[in-house]
Amino acid sequence: MRDYIQKSLELGIIRESSSPYTSPIVLARKKDGKLQLCVDYRHLNAKTHKDPEKVRAVSEWPRPETLRDLRGFFGLSGVYRRFLKEYAEVPGPLQRLLQGQGGEKKGKKVKRGTNPKGDKSIRDKWDSSCEAAFVTLKQMLTDAQVLGFPDFYLSSLCSRTKAHLITYKPQ
Repeated sequence: MRDYIQKSLELGIIRESSSPYTSPIVLARKKDGKLQLCVDYRHLNAKTHKDPEKVRAVSEWPRPETLRDLRGFFGLSGVYRRFLKEYAEVPGPLQRLLQGQGGEKKGKKVKRGTNPKGDKSIRDKWDSSCEAAFVTLKQMLTDAQVLGFPDFYLSSLCSRTKAHLITYKPQ
């Protein structure tokens, strides 16, 4: 195991650190009895704070008044949907506002710079179920610790080394 750790240090896969945000490597036994190296992120997760600017931007997001506004909100919330438990069950009333509004059909000429269906008002169709879904989605986004920047280097490193990571998220 020491040889494996030394080789990983030499290759730059792991490195020594005295940072308060360091994540220790631990050994975990697989079902077949072999050992594997894992990263323990519990201490890092405990120190992680949400980005206040993003939280404020989401919490102050105005109620959508047009299809374009609604699609913009779905674009934002959709990025984080895989990190939000039960996300799929919440936006149903908002998705119904988009039904039948898929945009222009193929072959139909539209004047450049215009989007007639994107600016269509949804105020008359907005009801209490839409409001509840909108508020719930905003709350889910701001309550969960998901509004950070993804670490593309880490995911790239993990895919190259086939590393198995242990993450801890309090429920």
